[in-house]
Amino acid sequence: GVIEAGCKTVLGRLKQSGMFWTVRGANAIIALRCCQLSGKFEDYWEARTA
Repeated sequence: GVIEAGCKTVLGRLKQSGMFWTVRGANAIIALRCCQLSGKFEDYWEARTA
């Protein structure tokens, strides 16, 4: 379904050739990517700077 396709897209971006991530870094990138895909990217940054 839609959720599974979204997960596949997000994880596919992390697994591109030559990429290496720490758990902390991967979690941060996943959070940003999910915010972008859900239309909440600006809200994420507003919450972090407040």
